[in-house]
Amino acid sequence: MWAVIYAASGLVALALEVVWFRLLTVMMKGTAFTFGTLLGVYLVGLGVGALAGSAVAPRIRRPAIAFLTIQACIGLTALGLIAVFLRRVDDIPVIASYLASYEPLNVRASVHALLGSVVTADATPSTFLLMYIGVPLLLVLPPTLLMGAAFPVLQRGVQQDIHVRSEEHTSELQSHHD
Repeated sequence: MWAVIYAASGLVALALEVVWFRLLTVMMKGTAFTFGTLLGVYLVGLGVGALAGSAVAPRIRRPAIAFLTIQACIGLTALGLIAVFLRRVDDIPVIASYLASYEPLNVRASVHALLGSVVTADATPSTFLLMYIGVPLLLVLPPTLLMGAAFPVLQRGVQQDIHVRSEEHTSELQSHHD
């Protein structure tokens, strides 16, 4: 049962990754940095979430309910963040003007401008920070933190379930022996 539930949650995670990739590809105008940005934020979210989940999981009394609640929150959080972002994207002038233009952001020039080495006309550090760091962190990080936290909670549930079943089996054997 646990393997099936976790496999289903893995399918949801993969589906979200595809949605995020498509959304970021449009927003970043299909640059080579799109997948790397998504993967970086995704992995940081999973790692930090797993650390947080590891600290909390031993204190959870009903891990099955906690795990399923976290899984529901992952989908609701991802859906809510995407919906709010799409609804408000035109209200943020920097993003609206970037999306209205045809050319992608010159990432190299923006990074050099951030580092203070070379400033050129096509360097837009604020747009770079917003589009390549801010928006991916906003859309991807909260759900992946929850994904990461779900794994230790799942492990706690599996271990608790095995322990309960082992005790039931032992008491059943003793009752048959008596």
